Amino acid sequence: MSVCKQCKKSCSEHELSTTQSLCKACRQMFPSVLCKYCRVEFRAKNGTDKRNVACVECQMNVQLYGQPAKCIYCLLPSAFGSQPCRRCESSKKKYGNPVKCEMCDKQSAFIKEADRRQKVGGKILCMLCTMEYKRKLHREKKRPMKDKEKHNSESTRIKHGTDNDSTDVDSRASESTTTDRVPVSLESVLQADSVLRVSQLNEEVADLKRAVQQKDQEIFKKDKLIFELKAQLNQTEKSYRQKIVTLQKESKEKSEALLSQRRALQRQPGKKKTST
Repeated sequence: MSVCKQCKKSCSEHELSTTQSLCKACRQMFPSVLCKYCRVEFRAKNGTDKRNVACVECQMNVQLYGQPAKCIYCLLPSAFGSQPCRRCESSKKKYGNPVKCEMCDKQSAFIKEADRRQKVGGKILCMLCTMEYKRKLHREKKRPMKDKEKHNSESTRIKHGTDNDSTDVDSRASESTTTDRVPVSLESVLQADSVLRVSQLNEEVADLKRAVQQKDQEIFKKDKLIFELKAQLNQTEKSYRQKIVTLQKESKEKSEALLSQRRALQRQPGKKKTST
């Protein structure tokens, strides 16, 4: 069990929003807004100026680095302290240099894996266009549900005969429709609050897993190379030792031969003197 940060009520983890740990009831009190710097969606307090609000992370970065500069890639005012912004820098390390976005034509999209591009229709999109595309998909999913509710409401009014009865039925239908729509709106709010963040977290987890796997492969290759170099070094040292022993043996043999020749030469004059 987890606790809502606003009302301190105990809730299960799936009932809380991913980014700010708010329950369903408290999320109704906080409108969904976009950070004026990085454009990440989050929940803000009532009365907050939606056009001039920053997420917690960007507020901390402003205190540390001051006002940000415009990122050279995504063109958002989110480059704190260095260029490019951290999000584009991370994407560049993973996917290479940015390319042109297929929706806005800005040089701010990164070529990601095919399975991740399938979530946006197989297109190569920048971060802003990706978020807009997912919002559009979410609105399209909600539209058939609203059309179905409208059709059911009209069928209910036609089914009852007189004008007076239809008036009463209309009021009851509107009340029942309003009651039925409450969980739908809650569900839509839940999805709007968490779908983007959950998607981002899943992508980050997948990226981390790939990075860990790549690091493991690099460590394995380095360990193998070290083992091969050590084996080569041992073989070289063994060869050098054998060569030194051979040279020492040859040098000793040559020294003994020279010494023998010297002794032989020293004995020859003595023999000549004796004979005379």
